[in-house]
Amino acid sequence: MGHRLSGTPWRRNGDIPRHELARTHPPADDGQAVIDHAIDLGLTGSLAARHITAVAWTLTDLAGRSRPGAAECAQALAYWAGAAR
Repeated sequence: MGHRLSGTPWRRNGDIPRHELARTHPPADDGQAVIDHAIDLGLTGSLAARHITAVAWTLTDLAGRSRPGAAECAQALAYWAGAAR
């Protein structure tokens, strides 16, 4: 994760404001497609998508991956929707 944040004022994913995280550190295309599809279906809105993206980044960081993909975004969406208990 350190290389991803080098040259920024942030040390951790959690330090990045959600609007900045979504703008400068978006998920991979397949992950963004999961979030966009949820927005298209009316399951979430653009503000919630920022929160979902932040959770997807946390899942990605915990898994030691470099960027959220479809799996991380789907899991984050499930948490947001309350499906994963």
